[in-house]
Amino acid sequence: MDLLQTIGVLSSIALIIILASRKVNFGVAILLGSLVIGITSGVTLDQAIKVLFSVFQDIATYELILDVALIGILGFVLKETQLIQDMIQALRKILPRKALIALIPAIFGIMPMPGGALVSAPLIDREATELGLSPDRKTFVNLWFRHIWFFVLTISSSLVLASRIANINIYSLVILQVPTFLFMTLLGSIYLIRTVKVRDSRDQGSISFTTVILGVAPILVAVVLNLIGLWLPIALSIGILSVFLIKRGCIRSAPKTVWKGLNRGLVLATFSVMVFRSVIGETQAFNEIFVSLQQVGVPSIFFFTVFPFLLGFVAAMPTSGIAIGFSLVLPLFQNVPLSMVSLMYQSIIIGYAISPMHLCLILTNEYYHSKIQMVYKTWGPMVLATYAFGLLGPTLMAGFV
Repeated sequence: MDLLQTIGVLSSIALIIILASRKVNFGVAILLGSLVIGITSGVTLDQAIKVLFSVFQDIATYELILDVALIGILGFVLKETQLIQDMIQALRKILPRKALIALIPAIFGIMPMPGGALVSAPLIDREATELGLSPDRKTFVNLWFRHIWFFVLTISSSLVLASRIANINIYSLVILQVPTFLFMTLLGSIYLIRTVKVRDSRDQGSISFTTVILGVAPILVAVVLNLIGLWLPIALSIGILSVFLIKRGCIRSAPKTVWKGLNRGLVLATFSVMVFRSVIGETQAFNEIFVSLQQVGVPSIFFFTVFPFLLGFVAAMPTSGIAIGFSLVLPLFQNVPLSMVSLMYQSIIIGYAISPMHLCLILTNEYYHSKIQMVYKTWGPMVLATYAFGLLGPTLMAGFV
């Protein structure tokens, strides 16, 4: 095993965490982390240029940047035009606030939008403030309830990809993971009940479901159009346009509002994540570690738990972790049990969830201006507690598949 390369990978992750905790822009932190891996892996100037060109030439880079930028703009214009506030006001007469700040991220978690945490964040901002939640607790609530669906949502791209690569029935996989879903939902609910000390209530007055429908319509328009095959950036643009069609009094200020809603810091952070992934792929840093561990006789359970967890942590994108991890590990073993596939999937998801390069974490943290070390004080232990329980899930549910 190349010791310097291993040190480089670990140092890179540590550097990103330290810089992020000191409020350095995530984009800058991730670029510096990429530089550390490149140097310790002996990347030449020509290779570095090749990596940058590969990122610039990859259409996925621009799609992801457009997605994140437009999602941010959609969330911003929903707030600036008061459409969000109108919807929240209507929901306050239907639901208690404590339920509301959990339900909204959960609803948007169902929607297959990268960076969708940036849409739900402003929706719960006012309510969470009135309930006395600090920025780090707002970040936690928005992240937690958005991610409960990863284990059971059959229209999730992560579950679909995992089931196809492993050649298993997606519903069998979901059944094994129902306990993890229920545990995560319960754990988040208990946290919310214990954290919120302010007296909860709902507003009095006439209930307007039309206002609620109009409030979510721009987001639903974007999601439905994307689901039927329209390119996501175009679908999001139509969603943004529909905001101004609903709030016609804001049409004149639309260009200014859209420009104001463009978050340059998030664009840099998104680009940096793509550079980091490209550096990992070019240097094969993680693959070298994987092969070396296999050669020294590391137990097979490691490859279904620890390795995919680390892969999800480094890739910081569930589909990437699944595509790489499942493709590397499953061919090494014959007749892999469904329970092992589930352990591997959950390990990748948890690794992704807790990663400092996790895009939803980056976006929510930037939006609320929270201190990431404070977020991790709660987020880290609770995510790991969910993982510990998740390791038992396949065993508990094995008799049902």
